[in-house]
Amino acid sequence: MQKSQKKSDIKIKSAKTYLPGLDGLRALAIIGVTFFHLIPNVFAGGYLGVLLFFVITGFLLAYTTAERDHRGTFTVPNFYAKRVKRLYPELILVVFFSVGVIRFLVPWAVQGIRLEVASVFLGVNNWWQIAQNADYFKRIASASPFTHLWFLGIEIQYILIWPLIFWGGKQIKKRRGFFAAWCFVLLLSLVSAVWMPICYQITHNVTRVYYGTDTRAFALLFGACLGLLKYERDASRKRRPRPRRAGIKITAAFWGIIALVVVSYVFIKGRYAFVYDGGMALYTLAFGALLAMTVDSRLTFGRRLDRSRVLKWIGSHSYGLFLWQYPVIFVFNNKGWLDHAAGGVLALVLIGALSAWSAWLVDFVEKRRWQKPFKKRGFKIAAVAVACAAAAVCGLGLYTTLTSKNSRAEVQQALKSRLEKNQKAISKTKDGTPIYPWTDPPKAKANYKGTGNAARASVKNVTIIGDSVTLDAAPDLKAKFNNSVTINAKQSRHIGDELDWVKKQRKHHHLGRTVVISLGTNGELYEKAVKALLKVLGPNRSVFWVNVYGPELDWTRANNDYLNQLAAATPNLTIIDWNSTLSAHPEWLWEDGIHPNPDGSKAYADQIYNAIEQVQTK
Repeated sequence: MQKSQKKSDIKIKSAKTYLPGLDGLRALAIIGVTFFHLIPNVFAGGYLGVLLFFVITGFLLAYTTAERDHRGTFTVPNFYAKRVKRLYPELILVVFFSVGVIRFLVPWAVQGIRLEVASVFLGVNNWWQIAQNADYFKRIASASPFTHLWFLGIEIQYILIWPLIFWGGKQIKKRRGFFAAWCFVLLLSLVSAVWMPICYQITHNVTRVYYGTDTRAFALLFGACLGLLKYERDASRKRRPRPRRAGIKITAAFWGIIALVVVSYVFIKGRYAFVYDGGMALYTLAFGALLAMTVDSRLTFGRRLDRSRVLKWIGSHSYGLFLWQYPVIFVFNNKGWLDHAAGGVLALVLIGALSAWSAWLVDFVEKRRWQKPFKKRGFKIAAVAVACAAAAVCGLGLYTTLTSKNSRAEVQQALKSRLEKNQKAISKTKDGTPIYPWTDPPKAKANYKGTGNAARASVKNVTIIGDSVTLDAAPDLKAKFNNSVTINAKQSRHIGDELDWVKKQRKHHHLGRTVVISLGTNGELYEKAVKALLKVLGPNRSVFWVNVYGPELDWTRANNDYLNQLAAATPNLTIIDWNSTLSAHPEWLWEDGIHPNPDGSKAYADQIYNAIEQVQTK
């Protein structure tokens, strides 16, 4: 990540032209991301800090490239070499050190981790994570200490293509001038920004939209527009303008955007359709305005941010803070150490200490400081000992990665076979139509509010829509409902994937008056997709939604909280609390900790049946 760029990378001709305030903006970004990872239910919008990082990275790459090209010192090999030196030493240390430690603390998390680590170093981790939705049996074990490194994949891919984009702009500038070249980069940014909502509408898959390089590149390219514009103005000035205090309007705009960012870190949840239908593009514009005001040499905002030693330290160590935070939070979460506030504070302290340590260690090794004389011999011995110990742990991590085997492979294969068998069974039809056709329900009762009994709920002629959890329990569901049920369940299903099937069933009057939904295991329940499904089902059906169990899944609590809020606002919706049931009976699960074993499948079917029967008698 381009978050702790050296001062030498952002100079024009002398140290006097250093761009102040960037560390303060990096600090604002990393604070949001860190608290989103640590307490996502409080800082639900902290992921927006990623956008600010993207804008800063795009800005710095464009600014420094234009400056070096102007001096005649820019070469593509040199550019790549600097980026590799900036990104990889600390990344290698964090990944292998983390694997070496996690091998003892959370051993299951490093089983079969080779492909994930390879995707991180090859710079394609975002696409690797998108692919996990296609291969479910990698995904059920994908709770990982390196989930956050999708971000680095996008940055590495952008770094690879940036020299080509810059060359294209340079050719346009020679023929048409700077404005045409600038518009070329801006057009690329607009294409990506427009593609995000289109892709969201087409796929209904937030994972694809959120992790895709094509859907996220607009922030990097918009930052590049600002960087090129900034350098062009700086290079055209004969002398540097003297800083002055901004007027009331500009000052209000600057601090207003910061206030907006802080508020958004709390309230703008990732499930909101607004985020993908243009919200991210709007926030990118806001971050761009914030960056432009910060680096404007005629204003003093950047110098004000630099006065805070805390923000400056956080910003200068933001890359290390980003790399270390998820491994630390992952371990703390799995060990139950985040159940109390003290655990969260300790995690933050440890993240800060590790980021400072890794930055020092990389510098110690890169500059061969052990060869230089130390004022105190004892310090030199301690420093070398620490470096050797770190090398030993990293070596263990490398060995663990190369030799990792998934000890759960046999269990997963057995589960896979079971699901494939169940999938074939529930797909059987007569003459191409569902086994139990029925007509649409009559108009709802006038007084059903609070009962969920919109169409006189019944345990007969029920439609159940679910993912692999439902698929796993399909035989028990059929037996419990005496075959008076149609089950549509698929592995790896996200909310939105079921919509076309539901529309088709309703069109042909094959949708039950009582509908059970069991979705939310494979990712967040996004507002737009949920409301689209409920709209198709209509207010005259009794709808039951099975909530989510998965302590290792980041979105479990958010999904269940959302479902409770949804039920309170939707009279014909009843929540089936599968989460509480499994919390009391973890022995009802297979080894993956998500899918019900034979005892769990029976309990799952019983709970759904009993919930419908209870509403039916109201």
